[in-house]
Amino acid sequence: MGGVGTSIIGRPRRLPRDRRASALYTLNCEEPIWVAPADKAQACYTACDSVTGMATWFAYEYCTDITATRKFYGELVGLTLIWDEPDDIAFRHGCVQLSFHRVDTLGRPQGWAFQPGWSHGQLPEAPTTEQVRSISIALPPAAFQSAAAKLQTAGVQALRAEPFWVGYWSFVVLDPDGQTVELTDPESPATDHRAATT
Repeated sequence: MGGVGTSIIGRPRRLPRDRRASALYTLNCEEPIWVAPADKAQACYTACDSVTGMATWFAYEYCTDITATRKFYGELVGLTLIWDEPDDIAFRHGCVQLSFHRVDTLGRPQGWAFQPGWSHGQLPEAPTTEQVRSISIALPPAAFQSAAAKLQTAGVQALRAEPFWVGYWSFVVLDPDGQTVELTDPESPATDHRAATT
């Protein structure tokens, strides 16, 4: 894949209006890697650059409603807001900067996105899925519980009513534009039912 011609390593960066990426040019954090022991799992959601703390992964997405996107990813999921403008908003989580540009219309998926782990029997009775983009966000246990509870209270459409175990704790919802967002707790063990308490 060709580069955009400008270094984006280590600093917040809006996507230039004259070089807008196509809908397929996206860096998605897919299914988190389960690493034991638990202290190593923290690598899934801590800053990648331990020296400078700078973001080193950048994902550019689109949305149709900045206000709804701000509430979903900021207030409910708990990502850190970087900037907030009428047509652009961005969040930071660990080493990842997730940016959204507002568009008037956006093709809405008709179902849930395929999640890699589901094909290995981890999710009984897995739903019919589409080959569309999705986002997976690894959170520390307390943040995972908090986000799941807020999303449930807000009535956001969820794949299952409660978090479930697929080799890690998972809670899957749809964002305001119908994109599948999987929240994960890769640290708590399967026997830790606190991760599923809302």
